[in-house]
Amino acid sequence: MKTKNKSASALIFATILLFVVLSLVVSMSYVTVLEQKMSQKTKSSVSAFYSADSGIEWALNKIAHPAGLNIDNNFTMLTGGKIQTSLGGIDVYLLDKNGNVITSNDTLDSVKAVRAVGSESTGGTTRAIEAAVAATSGGCYVSYGTPPSPAPSPNDMCMSGYSNKGDLGQWGHCKQNANFGEWFMPPAGHCGSGYSYNGTGEAYLCCPN
Repeated sequence: MKTKNKSASALIFATILLFVVLSLVVSMSYVTVLEQKMSQKTKSSVSAFYSADSGIEWALNKIAHPAGLNIDNNFTMLTGGKIQTSLGGIDVYLLDKNGNVITSNDTLDSVKAVRAVGSESTGGTTRAIEAAVAATSGGCYVSYGTPPSPAPSPNDMCMSGYSNKGDLGQWGHCKQNANFGEWFMPPAGHCGSGYSYNGTGEAYLCCPN
């Protein structure tokens, strides 16, 4: 009788132990899957943010190097005020002094801010950034070239009425892999571990003569 009781107790103990181990395995598997999903969402969010940042830099650079006094001299406006760009996964809008999207042609000085919405197709994440447009009277600006590329001479990097006050360093783009697009890296920026860097040219500080 005692032997049967011991066997039954051992079976119950083994069953409980197996249940505990199985519960631990299931819990660890759930945590691992959850961490992978969170990591993917984080990567997607970062990629969308940098895409939006690239859109901001692109628009501000065009405003700093105007080809004319009106918006249509510098940007092609689509339906709803969306600006046509060659940047994939990025929507750019120009805002007036009231924060409203400009939907028709106006003078360039009516643009008081730029909004860019970056999207990452793999994770379906979007991030939006807004940046104010600095006043153009008497201020300095960063020149990335016209068009953005290394100029033959640093003196050619600034608009008429402005002179080069110094080299700010190299600018370019960061890229992780084929699933995540490129984004702008300003002078003195850093792409971070696991990201490749593609240098484009030198940036210069241009100030009024």
